[in-house]
Amino acid sequence: MGEVHFFSEPLIQPHLRFIQTIPSPMNKKQIHEKFDRVAMRKLELTTISSYRFWINGYLEFLTTKAASLELTSESKFELYLSNMARDDYSESSQHQAFCAILFLYRHVFQVDLKEVDALRCKRKAKARYTPTEAEMLAILHHLLDRGESINRVGEAMGHTDIRTTAGYGRKDCEGMASPLDRIIAFPKSA
Repeated sequence: MGEVHFFSEPLIQPHLRFIQTIPSPMNKKQIHEKFDRVAMRKLELTTISSYRFWINGYLEFLTTKAASLELTSESKFELYLSNMARDDYSESSQHQAFCAILFLYRHVFQVDLKEVDALRCKRKAKARYTPTEAEMLAILHHLLDRGESINRVGEAMGHTDIRTTAGYGRKDCEGMASPLDRIIAFPKSA
């Protein structure tokens, strides 16, 4: 594949007409260099890595025939995001791609996009399992019988006070120190 160039005016050849609103021609290398300079000042390293992945995908998409048929940057962006929905990407992946490409336009190309109305990815149904109280008691008793510390078991169960864990268990909590007992109050200054 050849280099991708972005021009401010439409060209006669439709396969070279990618984005008309960008002020000056840029190839992929220049885009990545400018992205790296801008991103290092504005983003975390993990975000930069994620954005780079989605921007590479978008730049590859712009070389396709489907993208060359679209006239505006917004319609290219919408088509890319809609294709993600059709290809069964997750909602969070589409959101990451949206943020990355929006960053590309705003901070690298310095172009504000108008309204982008793309097909949204379906939210996956999450089947979360929450153990019943009887199951939690069985787990608690099993761990305590194995010799696990009641403090550690309580922390794993999400309890902030040991008395809550002990109330579920067979052990008496009298004489056991609460994590709150470790808080030292500083004297007030006169």
